[in-house]
Amino acid sequence: DQINFLLRNNFYFTFGVATQMNIDRANFDGILGLGRKYLSYTKKYSIFDTIKTNGAITSTKFSFKYDYNTRELMLYLGEQHEDFKSNNVASCPLIESDIYETRLWVCEMFSFGVKKGDETVKRISIDYEGLFDTGTNNMMFPIEILEEFQSTFTSFNCYIYEEGDKSTGNIKAIYCRDGNNLPKIAFGLKSYILTLGNSDFYNRMYVNNELIYRLRLLFVEDLDLCIIGQNFFYEFHCL
Repeated sequence: DQINFLLRNNFYFTFGVATQMNIDRANFDGILGLGRKYLSYTKKYSIFDTIKTNGAITSTKFSFKYDYNTRELMLYLGEQHEDFKSNNVASCPLIESDIYETRLWVCEMFSFGVKKGDETVKRISIDYEGLFDTGTNNMMFPIEILEEFQSTFTSFNCYIYEEGDKSTGNIKAIYCRDGNNLPKIAFGLKSYILTLGNSDFYNRMYVNNELIYRLRLLFVEDLDLCIIGQNFFYEFHCL
């Protein structure tokens, strides 16, 4: 892919190409390595640390968001972008992940809920790490959460459809019949309650000659974290 950095100064630095990855159960569309390598507490190495060392930026903080018109993923350096003035900013700190035993940018997820319009129908507390993945169209949650919301989805004229097989394991999706009464999904990240429910949150498809609205929301067996996909980034910056 072509990557452009719009920076104050001109300079050169090296990109390395990874030919192997060892993250389990992951399919990638392409990787821009945003990880940070620590040789010590004072020596940090990443793309953004390299750019900062060369004097082009003053902070290694960055954010990303999909552009509605071009469908391109926009990467922003620093915190001065005009959209940061809104509430649609999810803070995603670099922490030691218990899942992958390495340092990742993840968000601690505290709640999961279903809304009808602006009204919350049901919400529960959860305690999971949220891994942000720009390479998937879906949001994925542990299947245990679905057990709390089966009757809630039924009230929206939706039903649960099992999409997994023996190779992928138990994966369940939400299929809805009424396109004018689709549920919205709200989840809590620290002090934020974020809601998804626009047209990028579902697919229109036909099942047995019936028009169905499939939410881009999957509940996966043996999943110990939450995976936040592209439909999130159309509405929110991840900082």
